[in-house]
Amino acid sequence: MNPEVKRILDEMKKTEGALIQNGATPQTLQRMNKIKHQLFKLSEAQFRQGEDSKREAKSVKKQLEMDQKLTPNQIKKYFNTTEILNRHSLPLKPNYSKLVKQYFAL
Repeated sequence: MNPEVKRILDEMKKTEGALIQNGATPQTLQRMNKIKHQLFKLSEAQFRQGEDSKREAKSVKKQLEMDQKLTPNQIKKYFNTTEILNRHSLPLKPNYSKLVKQYFAL
């Protein structure tokens, strides 16, 4: 077990004893906040342990740059061939369809 973890566990046991003996005092609440902060730092360090900041993907960046360079003609062609909005009416129950018609009639 990591010495940092052991220290946090000891601190938790001390805080537990203080809670049993004295109840929830401002000092014990402060100790609990410190323990929570230490646990958060420990979990964040554990999360970042496997990360390597030197590695970067380059092939996806090149592909994204190529995809972003569409000409206006290509964009028009895309919008003409693909139906952007589905214009079919929804199958609603009769009472809901009446409400929808009333809403759009106003």
